[in-house]
Formats: sequence, C-alpha cells, structure tokens
Amino acid sequence: MTETAAPTPAPTEAGDDVESRIQAALDEIRPALQFDGGDMEFLDFSPDTGILRIQMVGACHGCSMSEVTLVSGVERIVKERVPEVKALVNIPPDYAPTNPKY
Repeated sequence: MTETAAPTPAPTEAGDDVESRIQAALDEIRPALQFDGGDMEFLDFSPDTGILRIQMVGACHGCSMSEVTLVSGVERIVKERVPEVKALVNIPPDYAPTNPKY
C-alpha cells in the first residue's frame, strides 16, 4: 500500500488578510504621490479600532495640501478597498511624545 501525501493547502491569494489589502490600496495611490516628490509609509493597523496609521514623507511631509490629499484621496480610496479601515491617521516623521510641537 502506498502512502499518499497530505493535501497541500491552497495558496493564499494576495489580499487575503487586511494588511495585504491595505498595502495594495496604498500601492495603488503611491505613484500619484511620488509624481510630486512625496510618498507614504504604512506604520500599522489596529483591527480593534479600525485605525490605520501611515506616515506622509518626502514632499508630502509639511505640504499645505497633504491633509486634503490624505482625506479626500488616500483615506477615501483605502476605505473603499478595505472596509475594515475606519480612520486613517498621519503620524509626522518628527513625532515624539516628548516633542512640545505635539
């Protein structure tokens, strides 16, 4: 009697988990930011609160239009693609709890 190998699990498709879908949505938006010399970095996502933390970098950091870009562009698209995301928060690159600016 020959032994049969245990069935191999089906490969997981890209985007099966929330963070992969978030990354895919950010990657979709990223070229528009990079065109103007900016970018964004994924920091973390809390499934308990639905809060996605990113960091706007490059020309986006300090740009007067970055808040508009964040809300009307990035947040809107990410929420459409990933309904688990309830809010998106930009953490400035110079953020530190001890920084009097914050």
